Amino acid sequence: MRILVVDDEHDIREFLIMALDIEGWEVRTAASGSEALAVLPEFAPDVIVLDQMMPGLRGTDVARHVRGQGYAGPIVLFSGVISAQVEDELADLGITPVSKPDNDALLRILHAFAAERERGHAV
Repeated sequence: MRILVVDDEHDIREFLIMALDIEGWEVRTAASGSEALAVLPEFAPDVIVLDQMMPGLRGTDVARHVRGQGYAGPIVLFSGVISAQVEDELADLGITPVSKPDNDALLRILHAFAAERERGHAV
């Protein structure tokens, strides 16, 4: 499974690279929403994991853009800031929220997406 991790915090990106690599998944990272939009077409991820609070484009801004461009795959908002307003945006965009630093919950969700993908179902 190919996963794009978008987070402005270097330590978070590095941790997720290690954790997801152990699972056997191919991981690319971006340090900003703009960088993610540049990487997306060439990498073609199966799943996008976004932070919400980043300089420039927020995670929901990136999600709205990629959904508008036709990306139908799973998006996970992995963030320490998930307000009620953000939760409403997530529901509208079909995004799964996971609060940082619940790495176990993130891995469980990614495993569920991988299992669905292996069974040939859209995730």
